[in-house]
Amino acid sequence: VNSSVRDMATYLKLQLGAYPKILGHVALNKLHHPTIATPEVIRSFYRDRDRVYGAYYGLGWRILNFADEKIVFHGGW
Repeated sequence: VNSSVRDMATYLKLQLGAYPKILGHVALNKLHHPTIATPEVIRSFYRDRDRVYGAYYGLGWRILNFADEKIVFHGGW
């Protein structure tokens, strides 16, 4: 998929909850919910492995429990 920086910025805002009439918090919670455990991903964070205590896959997103924070990201693969 090709897009502009402006398009990607809008998409990021959508994922962060800036447009609740388009994608509400219930839908965002479903997208960002840790669904499938992927413990092998923790090995990818070898420098921080003692701070990563959970790795999961959601609906199109990777989710990490990292140093008491939930990190939702896409690795680009």
